[in-house]
Amino acid sequence: MEIVVNGTTVWLHPDGKEGVTPLVENIVKMATHVERQLTMGKKGYERVKERFLEHHMSQRIALVLKEEDDMIDPLPCYCCVGMLA
Repeated sequence: MEIVVNGTTVWLHPDGKEGVTPLVENIVKMATHVERQLTMGKKGYERVKERFLEHHMSQRIALVLKEEDDMIDPLPCYCCVGMLA
């Protein structure tokens, strides 16, 4: 799940030399369209509030850890086997 959404919360551009012109175009668009700045900023803020706050991330991490734990078979404790005989 991405934090940024191209065209909604940001304008993405390629890296390296091929990204220079699109970067400049994006900067000019953002600098000259105040309403777009506000809209994209609000959408980005709302996206973070809806999906990426601490409680969202801790739930996702807990789910991943549980899935990993469920995949691991517990190993027998060989140090106790002699005591049971």
